[in-house]
Amino acid sequence: TPLMLALLCEPACTGQFVTIQREVADRLLAGPGSKAYGSISVVAQTLSRVERLATLPPECFWPRPDVTSAMVSLTPRDDHGIDDLPGFAGFCQGIFANRRKQLGKAFAHLTDGAPLPAGIEATDRAERLDVPTIAGLFRSVRGG
Repeated sequence: TPLMLALLCEPACTGQFVTIQREVADRLLAGPGSKAYGSISVVAQTLSRVERLATLPPECFWPRPDVTSAMVSLTPRDDHGIDDLPGFAGFCQGIFANRRKQLGKAFAHLTDGAPLPAGIEATDRAERLDVPTIAGLFRSVRGG
């Protein structure tokens, strides 16, 4: 996951086609409110088009692993509007660090006390916000 995140933040990367554990693929593709949704979901979906190409049972490999795998494509987006890609990844990790906590304190800590933008409540939780809303939060305090 750290390597995939680093490559997503690298403008020279023209795409990733990877075979990973199904659980990691589920996290990349997860939506708000699901247990698998987190910073990797937001970063991956903001910076790329994520597509599950196939699910591979353990029998496809030798030696046979104890997990099911998935083939995933991550194709970079040019329309994400994020100028500071590593900063965005860090911001997402920060607001999801305590996923059950309310957003107000985490946001204030990450932004040196900046107020939440209109439409976002201090009592909201990052795990309930959709990908465009989180990207918009970052842009509102970092200017892109």
